[in-house]
Amino acid sequence: MKKSYRTLEFSFIQDYIKNYCFSEMAKKRIDQIQPFQDIDDLKLYQDDISSAMKIIYAYGRIPLAPYEDIKEILQKAQKGGVCYPQDLLKIVQILKNVQEVQAYLDQEIEQSHLLEILSLLYLPKDLYNEILKCVDPSGNIYDHASHELYRLRRQISAIEANMRKKIEALRAQNKDYLSHDVISTRNDHFVLPVNVSYKNQIKGIHHGHSSSGRTTYVEPEEIVSYNNQLSQIKQDEQLEIHRILLELTKKVRSYDRVLNEDLEIMIEMDAVFAISEYGKKLDMVMPIVDENCQEIELLKARHPLIDQKEVVANDIVLKKPQDILLISGSNTGGKTVALKTAGLLSLMAICGLPIPVTQAKLPLFDAVFVDVGDEQSIEQSLSTFSSHMKRLVFITQHATKNSLVIIDEICSGTDPKEGESLAEAILTYLHKKGAYILASTHYSALKEFAKESDYIKIASVEFDQEKMQPTYRLLDGSVGNSYAIEISKHLGLNQDIIQHAFIIKDESMTTSQKLLEKLQSELSAVLQEKEALEKLQKETADKEKHYQQLIDNYQSKKEKMIEEAQSDANEILEEAQNKADAILKELQGQIKPHQVIQAKKQL
Repeated sequence: MKKSYRTLEFSFIQDYIKNYCFSEMAKKRIDQIQPFQDIDDLKLYQDDISSAMKIIYAYGRIPLAPYEDIKEILQKAQKGGVCYPQDLLKIVQILKNVQEVQAYLDQEIEQSHLLEILSLLYLPKDLYNEILKCVDPSGNIYDHASHELYRLRRQISAIEANMRKKIEALRAQNKDYLSHDVISTRNDHFVLPVNVSYKNQIKGIHHGHSSSGRTTYVEPEEIVSYNNQLSQIKQDEQLEIHRILLELTKKVRSYDRVLNEDLEIMIEMDAVFAISEYGKKLDMVMPIVDENCQEIELLKARHPLIDQKEVVANDIVLKKPQDILLISGSNTGGKTVALKTAGLLSLMAICGLPIPVTQAKLPLFDAVFVDVGDEQSIEQSLSTFSSHMKRLVFITQHATKNSLVIIDEICSGTDPKEGESLAEAILTYLHKKGAYILASTHYSALKEFAKESDYIKIASVEFDQEKMQPTYRLLDGSVGNSYAIEISKHLGLNQDIIQHAFIIKDESMTTSQKLLEKLQSELSAVLQEKEALEKLQKETADKEKHYQQLIDNYQSKKEKMIEEAQSDANEILEEAQNKADAILKELQGQIKPHQVIQAKKQL
């Protein structure tokens, strides 16, 4: 299976997923991904990833920040060691993640097994708050970590302030003896930079010379007592810090089980959400994997390692009693891409991962065997055919009815007649074993054998003869041509050779083969026209939708404008009526009642 992993480039999928992990431990979990043997375990894992994908779509990525392994720290605490500030900060990061996840889970998230696991995260608030109170983000102990530490540090500050004043005064008094005007420190002691010529003019302790030898650093004797006092208090400070760390270590030890469980859950969730994030990025879905499934159904399957803007999606479908899919077609890579896509997606599916399809259904394969590409061994002096056959020997010996077998260019690299015979015999043998087989070939006789066998489904990769390149589309029910002569012509082979090759080919082909090739070319042309028509229909539908939106927007704006105009008119009318009433009220008593009524009517 490990060779299959390498051939199908499964490690690249793991590397992409690891980009979404927040810790090295989660990355190791991704490296350990392998096929499930138990269907219940697989489905539970699938459920967790599906739930994570739903949560990501609804609420965004779970709020984890980078964190480190704390198992060795916890073991040290259990054995009586001391947790240093940097150790405690690693624990804080774990607990901060727990706090963030718990806040995230306060949203109305649908119940699931994943949610049950996440709800097991526990935040020991007393430990969390105590570490935050004592240790700053840089790993220093806060002054207020204890009353005693605060008292000691105030003493240290006071002594250092007195020392600065004293040293400044001494610097001013002895400025004529100094080589420069800057106070220095040596071995955590304040010193004066004395010109070596005057080193005996200032009494004190000498702390070495400058690199030039012109300056000697002297700790004045007036400062020595301060330094001795400061040194003692700093020792007391370190003892108090050690005591604080011992207390914090004791608390860490009391939560050993909780912290180990939190770490384990976090690593698992980190890995699950990394897989889900990758699945979301490539618009993947979770395949249905079932022990009793009798088909391979990969609809609109895309190879995840090809640029998703360029990749061609194909339906890869194989249903019992057909258990062999034989793909033929040109020599330009389309067949290999189709086989690798089916193999890689099948491997991802039985590992519990989402895959880039619109819908998928697969058996729980016990193994995926792959023989793709030329992997001849120079060390073993094996030819291409021998290397190929060695892998086929292994496959025929180990494949079971629950296996998936991928074979590219089956039995190629030898005499065509013998190669065709071997290929037919191997496919028949694997069919009798009950394995699912996806294979490709150029052999005409094998294509004829496939058309006559009810357990073999045929397909071909489409080739664009105008552009002389594969379209990478898989065509069910058709037999593909190799287009070797056409491709050689496109690559610049001599025209006389090309013409001669066409004549030889034409003379060697039977009437039915010529008719089949003609039908194949016509089918390809029809499919290309169909694709162009579908593209045109989509563009027309998109334009129709766009214009309908414009009409709807116009209608909405029109109705809004009429409504606003009506509202404005009503306001103007109401304002006029109010003014008229006010004027007539003022005139009452000055004119007769019937004149007021008449004037109001006119207004």
